[in-house]
This record gives sequence, structure tokens and C-alpha cells, in this order.
Amino acid sequence: LIQQPNPSHPSIHVTSLTEELASHGFIVLSIPSPAETDTTEAFTFDAEGLAERLEVIDPEGQGGWLAERLDFGRIGLYGFGDAGQTVVESCNGGTFRAGAAIGSSIPLGDPNIPFLYFRPEGKEDAPLNDIRATTYVVTSRGMLEDNFGDSARTSPLLAAIGDFGSIDIDRANQITRAYVRAFFNKHLTRG
Repeated sequence: LIQQPNPSHPSIHVTSLTEELASHGFIVLSIPSPAETDTTEAFTFDAEGLAERLEVIDPEGQGGWLAERLDFGRIGLYGFGDAGQTVVESCNGGTFRAGAAIGSSIPLGDPNIPFLYFRPEGKEDAPLNDIRATTYVVTSRGMLEDNFGDSARTSPLLAAIGDFGSIDIDRANQITRAYVRAFFNKHLTRG
């Protein structure tokens, strides 16, 4: 799995999901947010470019131990908040087998692979038409954008100034981890 960066939140704000996925056998790579640009094209290139670089790891070289553990027929991409749009666009390129936009209010798209939209509460979406692949749209009561990551655990001040809903922060974390893990487990580890 590759975690797409969110320009407004460093990847440390989503550590618990990364740890959850890794503890269930996924190899999770997080792309650092580029310091100079926040354009969609730069982020899309990073995700696809990283996948391409991983495919050519020399099994006899320094990273050989990793080459033996990667299955490029089962690679996924996910991102939080603003990175969701980039994830949708990257997932139409043919590199990724499944994708997820977590805590994002982006308009629903129609990726040609299985896709999970995990939405903040109150986001009203038009009905999906002409779906080409399995698309899930999930909302959990009381969860707003910042409830999907670890921001509330980073500092009590963030909970006071962020975009948090009424749900308990530990419960929100459990829900996010369970849904995202189940989605990728279904679409990346089977068949």
C-alpha cells in the first residue's frame, strides 16, 4: 500500500492506520508531502513513480529482501482529506488495484478499480451512476474530517481548533482502522 500525502497534514497524523495495516501483513509506504508544490500532478507522479521504482528493485541488491515480499498485482493507494482527489486520479492510471479516499469531501468519481470513499458526516452525495467497479461510500455518525487521523491524539489543543465531530476519538480511530483494513484485505489479499 502507498499512502498519498495530504499537503495540510504530515503523515505522522495517520500513524495508527499505517501501523494497523502493517500489523496485518501489508507493506505500507508513505510519500512525504513535497515542500515546493502542492499540485495534483506532483502528487500523482510521486505515487505512480514510487510504484515503478519498487518494481525494479534488484533481488540481489541492497533492497533485495523487499523485492521478494512485494506483489505488484496487489498494490493499493490511500490518502486523507485533500489527498483524496489525487488518489482518485492516480487510481485510474492502471498501477493500483484498489484505492481509498479517507475523511475527504471530494466529489465522488468513478475509478475503474474497487474504491472506498470514507466520508465525513453531513456530506451529501449525488447517487452514483454507471459504476464500472466496486465502489463503497461510507459515513460514520459524529466523524468530521480530522476524526479520521490521529490529530486529536497529537495534542488536546488540536481537538479544540480542528474539524472534529462528536464521536469519541478512540472510537473514531477504531472505526477508521477496521473499515480501511477490511476494504484492502478484501480487494488486495484475495484472488
